Amino acid sequence: MTRPVVLTIFLVLPVIDLIILAIGALTLKSFKSSHPRISTTSHLNDFKKMVKLHKYLALASMPILWIPGALYGFCLFFLDVVNVIPDILFVIGPSAVIIVCAKLLNRLQNDVETLPVEGDALKQERDRVVGVWHNQALPDW
Repeated sequence: MTRPVVLTIFLVLPVIDLIILAIGALTLKSFKSSHPRISTTSHLNDFKKMVKLHKYLALASMPILWIPGALYGFCLFFLDVVNVIPDILFVIGPSAVIIVCAKLLNRLQNDVETLPVEGDALKQERDRVVGVWHNQALPDW
């Protein structure tokens, strides 16, 4: 593996991660605009589908975020094809951009999580789904 190949990987993987974040943002915006409130079981089922997609997007995104750092360490210590400086910037810079974009996405996610809900049964189920969204790796529905 050569240095240009490694540097390309360092830049391509974050682009893939940004695409995943963009898909997440678009689905959140679409859901929020088409469902100003959760008032029916159908709306709640749409909410569950959207949360399920986000869980799988997050699972795909995590290794993509960590691979450049792991590859950097491997190439630095075992293959000797990267330099400490400036090559570490090819890892830290894109990762910082992804983290900032993810934090911005959290605001939109919070807006969707707190949409008004009509009825106690729908509210309880919405709260359970939000709990799964935050605390479990995979959805249980």
